[in-house]
Amino acid sequence: MIKRTTKLSHAKIPDHLLARLDAVKGDDERIKMVGVDIVSELIDKIKDIKSKTPGPKGFHFYTLNLEKAVSFILERANLIPDPPENEEAIAVDELAIPSLQINGSANMRSSSHSRSRQSRRHSSVASDPHNRVIVGDRPAIYPEWEATGQEAGVRAEAINTRANTLAISEGEGVLGREATWDDFPNGRFGDARSPAYGEIDGYGVSLHMSVTQAVKLWGYPKTRQDINDLFVKHIQGELSAIPWSEEELRAESSTIQPNLLQLNRKGWWTVASQPAVNGLRSSDGTFGWGPPNGFVFQKSFVEFFIPTNEWDTLKVKLTSPELQDSVCFYASNARGDYLSSDSSDHVNGSTEAGPSTNAVTWGVFPGKEIITPTIIEEVSFRAWSEEAFGIWGEWAKVYGRGSESEKLLSGIKDDYWLVNVIHHDFVERDALWQLLLS
Repeated sequence: MIKRTTKLSHAKIPDHLLARLDAVKGDDERIKMVGVDIVSELIDKIKDIKSKTPGPKGFHFYTLNLEKAVSFILERANLIPDPPENEEAIAVDELAIPSLQINGSANMRSSSHSRSRQSRRHSSVASDPHNRVIVGDRPAIYPEWEATGQEAGVRAEAINTRANTLAISEGEGVLGREATWDDFPNGRFGDARSPAYGEIDGYGVSLHMSVTQAVKLWGYPKTRQDINDLFVKHIQGELSAIPWSEEELRAESSTIQPNLLQLNRKGWWTVASQPAVNGLRSSDGTFGWGPPNGFVFQKSFVEFFIPTNEWDTLKVKLTSPELQDSVCFYASNARGDYLSSDSSDHVNGSTEAGPSTNAVTWGVFPGKEIITPTIIEEVSFRAWSEEAFGIWGEWAKVYGRGSESEKLLSGIKDDYWLVNVIHHDFVERDALWQLLLS
């Protein structure tokens, strides 16, 4: 993410800062904390410089919709002002025991205390409606057993308090849990409910490079075999990018490289994949992530473009009764047609089942709930499918209208399906690949 952000903003990160991040690149939590350290140090330097000059002073944070790290920085850099003493005293006073006790018994407090309570702002005091009738259309005549609607309604506390900000930064309480449940977003394979879901550039469908760069990378494809060759070169590390991925394959993909090569050579062009992993330590150099002393798991999946006639054959295999409980799939084409294993009518003609959510990466760590940073579900797949086919169109625009390359790419866009197949047996490492290549 940071490499992509700096590329889009044309910023350059000093080597010594990149070295600090590279040293912990296998641990998302430590990367976040190093990032907090770096930004806090920058803020301290800026504060020191600006303190010597007049004018307004402030900081703007680009949070990517994940507020926990920003809360840490606010706390670390002392950017949260301490509340005035009188405001804190009022806040504490308002949490005092209500003047009316439950079970209808009258409160025997002094009249002077009652007057002092009335002198300050109205709060949730006496708003406990237990064993009292709430009356909304008249004043409470008998306060021992009647309460007005205003008394019964507990006023909401201000959300932008120091206590709430600290709770968010520590991941504590209701606000803290809301801020940390999606601490490990994973691009388009994250949870679509997360405000941080998706890619970060906001530019929509594009190749993220100039026409000249695209031609230099991918040449002038004229046949489907030319497309095969481009994908194979990317798998082998001979091509730095394809239209759907600006990065080279990750180290973990080397464990399934022979399988990916076979798929791409037969014309099933892969754009995403991962191998199965069963309980490796979170410190593992290839598959590890997250805090130390944890264990990580992965289901194997692969996402690829496939011709319509070959998809019709594969679909029959994937919907067979013997695979119903061990394999699921999502499939879509450029026209918006959509199929998935959630639709039980593929098997028995019944009505469509509810959409499923498949966690394909999860981790178990000391003192934490199970973390699932990578999921595949209908909402995210359908959104990505539309973009993926749009990229075929953008690639075709690189070449002149009516040229061989433009006709080839436009024809592929109209004929192919995008399919994502997940195998649930993460104990059997080769189960998915045996299924697709047999």
